[in-house]
Amino acid sequence: MPPFTGFTMQCGVCGGTKFTSRRVLWDQLIDDWQISQAEAAYIDRQQGESCDQCGANLRSIALANALRAFLGAKAFLRDAVVSPTGANLALLEINEAGSLTSVLKNLGHYVYGAYPEVDIAIELAVTTRKDAALVRRSAIWALYGL
Repeated sequence: MPPFTGFTMQCGVCGGTKFTSRRVLWDQLIDDWQISQAEAAYIDRQQGESCDQCGANLRSIALANALRAFLGAKAFLRDAVVSPTGANLALLEINEAGSLTSVLKNLGHYVYGAYPEVDIAIELAVTTRKDAALVRRSAIWALYGL
């Protein structure tokens, strides 16, 4: 049950307004991790509430909204990444950013890497030594899921 009433939530990825909630934590895991009921409810909502249209969960939607804010885009992320601004944006995604990977691939300068094959600490050191020659235009280091 949403904590707020009287407003319509909208997906920042696609604009969808219908969402489905599902439980992602199970009792044994909650006990093993010693998670409070409030924490479990928060995680279930963050990870288990998703847009019926595109499948993005609340965590992915929050990341999409952060990217939209960075771009200064009023458009939904799926449209913003193919805009002229998106065409000039460089993004390194390390590990899949939830359901956003298929959208982020449409950016003009998208690079994907997975840990441990790509270690961000090493990559940053190399980039710094080369005076940031590896990073052109704007860069967002989307560290998601590490």
